[in-house]
Amino acid sequence: MSTLARIRLLTRGLNSLHRYQSTDSNGFIKIGDVKVPKKSAKNQHLVPVKNVANINSNPQFVSHLKWLLQKDLLKQDVFLIGSPGSVRSELVLQYLALCNREYEYLSVTRDTTEADIKQRREIRSGSALYTDLCAVRAALQGRVLVIDGVEKAERNVLPILNNLLENREMQLDDGRFLMPAEKYDKLLNTHQTEELKKMKLERVSPDFHVIAMGLPVPTYKGHSLDPPLRSRFQCHHVPSLNFDTMLKICRALAPRVSTDKLSNLVAIGYAMNSQRTEGSALGLPNFPLDNLPIVASIWNEAPWMSSANAFDLAYPTAVVKSADSDKQVLDEFKEKFDIKDETTKLKIDEIVKLDNPSIVKVKINDAEVTVPFGGAHESILQKEAFVSTEELERLLAEMALSHSKGDFCLLGARGSGKTKVIDEFAKRFEYHTNTVILYQDMNSRELVQQRRMLPNGDTIWEDSQLVESAKKGHICVLDGIERVHWSSVEMIASLIHHRQLQLPDGSKLIGEQQFNKLKEALKASEEELNEKGVHKIPDTFRLIATGDDNAKKWLNDQILSLFVFHHLKPFSVAQQLEIVTQLVPNADNKVANRLLSFVQKLWNSTDAGMQGVAASLSLRKIINILERHALFQGEECIHDAISRAALGRFLPSVTKTAFESALVVEGFLESSADQKTMSNWKQKLIDIGAATENSAEMQTMVPDILFYDNKQHLHVMDDMAKDFQLGHHLLLIGNQGVGKNKITDRFLQLINRPRQYMQLHRDTTVQSLTVQSTVENGILKYDDSPLVRAVREGLVLVIDEADKAPLHVIAVLKSLLDSGVLYLSDGRRIQPKGMESFGGHEILIHPDFRVIMLANRPGFPFLGNDLFGVLGDLLSVHIVDNPSRAEECSMLKKYGPDVPEEKLNKLVSAFDELRLLADSSQLSYPYSTRELVNIVKHVQMFPDDPLVNVVKNVFDFDTFSADAMEQIGVIFQKHGIPLGGPL
Repeated sequence: MSTLARIRLLTRGLNSLHRYQSTDSNGFIKIGDVKVPKKSAKNQHLVPVKNVANINSNPQFVSHLKWLLQKDLLKQDVFLIGSPGSVRSELVLQYLALCNREYEYLSVTRDTTEADIKQRREIRSGSALYTDLCAVRAALQGRVLVIDGVEKAERNVLPILNNLLENREMQLDDGRFLMPAEKYDKLLNTHQTEELKKMKLERVSPDFHVIAMGLPVPTYKGHSLDPPLRSRFQCHHVPSLNFDTMLKICRALAPRVSTDKLSNLVAIGYAMNSQRTEGSALGLPNFPLDNLPIVASIWNEAPWMSSANAFDLAYPTAVVKSADSDKQVLDEFKEKFDIKDETTKLKIDEIVKLDNPSIVKVKINDAEVTVPFGGAHESILQKEAFVSTEELERLLAEMALSHSKGDFCLLGARGSGKTKVIDEFAKRFEYHTNTVILYQDMNSRELVQQRRMLPNGDTIWEDSQLVESAKKGHICVLDGIERVHWSSVEMIASLIHHRQLQLPDGSKLIGEQQFNKLKEALKASEEELNEKGVHKIPDTFRLIATGDDNAKKWLNDQILSLFVFHHLKPFSVAQQLEIVTQLVPNADNKVANRLLSFVQKLWNSTDAGMQGVAASLSLRKIINILERHALFQGEECIHDAISRAALGRFLPSVTKTAFESALVVEGFLESSADQKTMSNWKQKLIDIGAATENSAEMQTMVPDILFYDNKQHLHVMDDMAKDFQLGHHLLLIGNQGVGKNKITDRFLQLINRPRQYMQLHRDTTVQSLTVQSTVENGILKYDDSPLVRAVREGLVLVIDEADKAPLHVIAVLKSLLDSGVLYLSDGRRIQPKGMESFGGHEILIHPDFRVIMLANRPGFPFLGNDLFGVLGDLLSVHIVDNPSRAEECSMLKKYGPDVPEEKLNKLVSAFDELRLLADSSQLSYPYSTRELVNIVKHVQMFPDDPLVNVVKNVFDFDTFSADAMEQIGVIFQKHGIPLGGPL
């Protein structure tokens, strides 16, 4: 439900109201003693849709409208300041509709630049030209420029508007100059209009007006106003509705809810905010008062819902609190206002289809709720396994209640099943879903549109998955809002609050009801409005955001004001066991119970490091471990599987010791080298490889390398084979030079599988990951990248240096690995079989497609991204380490058969000690087998060179670190290799 719709409903029951007058007959708007001429709009589609001729509103709202009219008469630009929420933007839209004013909208984020405000360079038919943007269009056409979120702008961005605000002048990039109407009209006395055009002078309309909106900083996050910019605005505080008005509104929306409970819910919100206003040290974000009406309307659909549940819809207690003191403060507030948690059973009993294909009746307990319905054909809906439990059924019912009113956010731990829950929700209501993977450095514009170049060189704007979903009435999932900057999420606040969205290409989306009224008012068809750049958002469209409830405190005032929230709470051990036994029916219940109990103990630990380990051992990871154990019971060591999943080898020393001790206490013992059984996997794989028929072209893609077998590497390949058999994608992670590439190539050589290879780096882009662009005869052409070829032809995609690419590039692979869907930069879509056609532009995933990622371990001295944090949950992790001393010595003999064994033993022993120092953080560089192999190769070919000189080929890098050289020298001296010897 949009805010406009809320206020329209709310105000019906209000008393002591003022009425403003809009007299169309004489073309004036009058509020009290202020009378303003009503404008005649040339482009009615740029005027907000007015829902009713005379809108009753509360006294506060009327006084704000009156003030805006006064400033309009005075020709003064205004700044509306207040707390996060929809009140200010609702006020502006109502003002614009009342005065019949066309407007341009600029949503400011940290990514906003001059090229989003004045002019943007485009390429058309081989020529570069400038297109006017919102500020210039508003100035020339006499529109109102609405600037939303001023506090989010980086410094020195908005001051480019200073002269336009002060003198109505601006120099444009295309050489034109904007000047005030008075000065331009004087020039017309001595010059013709054509002459002024040749002089590149443009007239700023006297009707041009600027309304800016922002939050007070430092009360809220953001940047304070630049003094010269601030001085050009007249400021007006627009507070949230007062307590009495809000209570009347909520009572009007929720007549079925107990008056006392409703009063307490409203009261606790105002009480919490008053504490912060009075300078209390309360470290919690403000309660989002503007969301109380929608919470009340949801509560009215399920009046048996406890007041604690209603409170958590607006203010998710478990996620907002960041310390025990916060929990104590919240508990005190709840106790004072009698906010109690009275658990009631909640379940969707039946979904009844109606004559209207876009809505259904949902029976929840004894209530019937009307909710939007996707209407996707059942045959194309994903039918993945979903284990229904009482808690999950309750969550789905609560989500259905919120779905009946608007958008919502689902919170839960990483790997806890949020995606599965949303998929099940979409399946029940027959919705198509599009997932947008969010990442830390995501540009806010990428949420809505992206620039793309056509084959002829022209630049166009291409709709994002979010905009496509909005146009088609699908569900759009914003995956990981805790990762993206809060200002980027706030960019779509107008879409959430008002079902309006301004796009970078100048077009805009509006809600279905507004769209239909505009059609009626203009007597235009949908196609004609689309040509004008106005597109409909069907009422079925929903936005579902997901967030990590264990992530660093990220739910601030701004994000809280956007959504209502649902929490996928951690399952108890018994509930997890129920899910696991249904998804892995062959799992050993005793092992599963022990494993789940162990992870729960890690969560209950007071050690932050142990809690971090628990986060790595998500429910998805546990299911994968138990799948392997069920399939290979005689060969699978649970200790090793847990350690791999948690990257136990690379944990900080203190956390690693505590983790290993906890494993032993729980009875998960590490298998020794002798106990590790080697199945006949190698021969089986060779047999499989021999049975695999590849074309001549494909056979050239099968690796053929020199590889010296050793037990440690063979064990890694054994584990890889097990995961391949289960259909998992793999991640090989380890220090440099430990043989990750060699192991991968040898493994693929054994199973005779062709591969595609990609090496990522700092400059890798999403486009280069998915398509390869070339220019032939001056025409831009796109060829499939190795990723696309591997997907289509069922090859193994080896992604090397995966931790070196920007995180947002890696993040796009999450959707491919999780749901099998990936949108390519040339407009095509990778998708699994059985999914709805994508207009002939789909690429079906071959069942043999696999991904093997290679990456260095996280942390210093490696400078990679947080690959494991983003994708680790979706990949089977295999840790590759240096071979044991005996294995390493045996392997080196094969590289240097003529090198004396004494020398080999000295080198292996010295390197072994150096690695121990690196593991304990006494040395920063983890010396690997690669360096040893290079030393041995040199000695083999040039046996007369002093060993000291050969060793320095590796250690001269450390010459300028006195501390490191001292430790290295001591170790080599100990083993009879004096590094201080002659060069």
